[in-house]
Amino acid sequence: MNIKAKILNKFETFLHNNIESITKDELEIALYGMEVVYSLVTKTLLYFIISLILNCHKEFLAVMLILATIRSTSFGFHADKEINCYLSTFIVIFGTIYIANNYSFNIIFKAITCILSFIAILLFAPADTEKRPLLNGRTRLILKLCSSVTVLFFSFISLINVGFMSQAIICILIINSINISPILYKIFKRRYRNYEYY
Repeated sequence: MNIKAKILNKFETFLHNNIESITKDELEIALYGMEVVYSLVTKTLLYFIISLILNCHKEFLAVMLILATIRSTSFGFHADKEINCYLSTFIVIFGTIYIANNYSFNIIFKAITCILSFIAILLFAPADTEKRPLLNGRTRLILKLCSSVTVLFFSFISLINVGFMSQAIICILIINSINISPILYKIFKRRYRNYEYY
């Protein structure tokens, strides 16, 4: 049994011992939440160590902050296997750092990206998953509003800034637009708009 499985088993035992009235659905939600936290902590620590080795820890922290803020309300596609998740996240983070350090987008490209990213948010956010369907219409509306405000905020920052942050924001807005659209769901044959199936 691996470390992750041991932690989840101990957490499940803790819930059973301390919350007598917990339902099966509540238990599944709690275990899924713990799995997400575990994955986030381990990935962040691993990538932070890599960023220290590559001497790009400041850029790493900036990219993680932007990415986490945007993803926290727009959600989006998740890899089905943990190894794929680690690999794709690595490519997104360090690919963004590389591009933002070595390329400079002109103002027209940035403006077009910001507009298209905002349209993608209006059309597709929040994009749920089969494991985490967003069943409540009010919750979806609030998340769409929050996503819209977040993208507008970062778009404004990218348009008035010409340094690393501006380039990184543009990269992440492009990635996020793809991530919440049906494209990846269709490529990997995953169900999209899962709330419609309940």
